Amino acid sequence: MFSICSRYIECSKQEFCIHPDEEMKNECRYNLKLKEGFNFYSKSKNKGLFLIINSRMFFIGRRSSYGSYTYDLKDNEKEEVIPKLKEKGLQIENKVRYNLCRNDIASDSNRACCLVILTVDDRKYNIKNFNTRCVTQDTATMIRDYLREKGFLAAVQKIGSTAVNHKIRASEKREIEALKKVNAKENKCNTNKPDVLKGQISMFDLYAI
Repeated sequence: MFSICSRYIECSKQEFCIHPDEEMKNECRYNLKLKEGFNFYSKSKNKGLFLIINSRMFFIGRRSSYGSYTYDLKDNEKEEVIPKLKEKGLQIENKVRYNLCRNDIASDSNRACCLVILTVDDRKYNIKNFNTRCVTQDTATMIRDYLREKGFLAAVQKIGSTAVNHKIRASEKREIEALKKVNAKENKCNTNKPDVLKGQISMFDLYAI
């Protein structure tokens, strides 16, 4: 494997490997880092406003009026909220510290589909993982409880279901039942084939005589 190639700047902008050769993609270590959410060369991803909670870094952004959409805080918004966060003892950073970055281990039953809504005065903020991705419910609950202990209003929002729905849709059930009937009919036809007449001699038997 190799660490990086000449396309790393564009890959960082696109947030995925743009190399046309699949074998080269698989051999690139930076491609693996991008898939994990570590973008070392994108200025927009390395800068912002981050909270350090239990030795882990989380992104905090402005919550849109539509709800779950999250935007980078403008300079005047940072100046307004940072003193209020520090006043309650929260640790603030303005750029990514990768030694404090971790990705949640998600599964079908514990998807990373949650964020935390923080309310400071009359303004609401979204808190996500350092790479602006959602976190698992356990992580979101930990953030919420930490902020509440500091005296803030905080709540967990789920974006979709926390578990993958494995139920088969009605249309899929009908297709499966129809396929079963066809297979059953074919099997019945095969089992109803007439048996070879008793005493009938095959060509192989003739050669054996």
